[in-house]
Amino acid sequence: MIEIPLQQIPNQEVSVVLDGQNCVINLRQMGGFVYLTLTADNVPICTTHVCQSGEPIPVWNTPNFSGRLFFVDENGKFAPPRYEELSARYRLFYATSDEWQQLTA
Repeated sequence: MIEIPLQQIPNQEVSVVLDGQNCVINLRQMGGFVYLTLTADNVPICTTHVCQSGEPIPVWNTPNFSGRLFFVDENGKFAPPRYEELSARYRLFYATSDEWQQLTA
């Protein structure tokens, strides 16, 4: 598993290589939710996905992206992430397909 470093700002873009995939992750706080847009190797994977702690991103299997992104709430609750607490209370992780299967088994 890899933790994706985030800043405590309401709009940010992170470029990272995940399991050989060149990924761009955009996070944007709108109202009470953080939304995530993901591209892998210039292919859109999901657009303005509402982030929830413990839920996989993307929620479906796709041949264009292997593995899953997911937020962990360090307080042990499942409140939606807020930008003010990114990388402190809410941490974003990437798990390979095998790691995700082990986490959800």
